[in-house]
Amino acid sequence: MAGLLSNLYNWFNPMYQPEDQGGYYQSIPASIPNNLVDRSGWGLRQDGTPKGYGWLGVLPNREGGVSTEITTDVDGVAMPTLVPTLNPVEINHMLNTPQHIDPFSSKIGQGILSKAIEHAQLRMALGLSPFKD
Repeated sequence: MAGLLSNLYNWFNPMYQPEDQGGYYQSIPASIPNNLVDRSGWGLRQDGTPKGYGWLGVLPNREGGVSTEITTDVDGVAMPTLVPTLNPVEINHMLNTPQHIDPFSSKIGQGILSKAIEHAQLRMALGLSPFKD
């Protein structure tokens, strides 16, 4: 399965370019069909619920794996950052920022965080989880 994911990543890789080196490509990688993804190694969220396929589907990331939610915690509330209101530049930023770099430390990252918070607040106001699944 790892080989398949690596091949899919290479095929769909949006070619990360840091903001100071010319920005990001405007298209996002295609979502990997759910039936091709093994969720058994994904584990659980901090609240004990299983990680899901996310709002945008299963997307290849720069590490050669996949991302579905990219959860963050704001004031003790866990929420996904890959939400439907992100534009392609923001999605690529989240998928392609190396794990050792804080994705929210830049201007684009702050916008993503704002959208994630707004999305979570709206869902919770409706009595729903911020997560899709």
